[in-house]
Amino acid sequence: MLTVPLSFSAEIDRCLKKVTEGVEKFEETWQKVHNASNANQKEKYEEDLKKEIKKLQRLRDQIKTWIASASINDKTVLFEKRKLIEQVKRGARNRPFSRMSSPVFVRASSPFLPRRRSVNAQGS
Repeated sequence: MLTVPLSFSAEIDRCLKKVTEGVEKFEETWQKVHNASNANQKEKYEEDLKKEIKKLQRLRDQIKTWIASASINDKTVLFEKRKLIEQVKRGARNRPFSRMSSPVFVRASSPFLPRRRSVNAQGS
């Protein structure tokens, strides 16, 4: 699997396992949000999704540190897990589970996305 010193090996394995569990938990919680019958349940599950994304981001930061480390030779698994976390994060932004991820909010707050023009601004 990974060619690393034994001190890193156990820590990396635990982190990779947490990533897998975190992604699974995120998907389960997303299904709960989608199937929630009332607004209170939905809000609770949305908060759980945000917490899970933050956990995954912390794990991604740790993985990035290991990727930058010269003591780890085979980094393919680390790259794969980092990409998985980034896909989940991108998917969370595209899934309208909260006001913060809605296209209108993201578009208005993101300097990287083009602003929508109103009909009057287009000159029509």
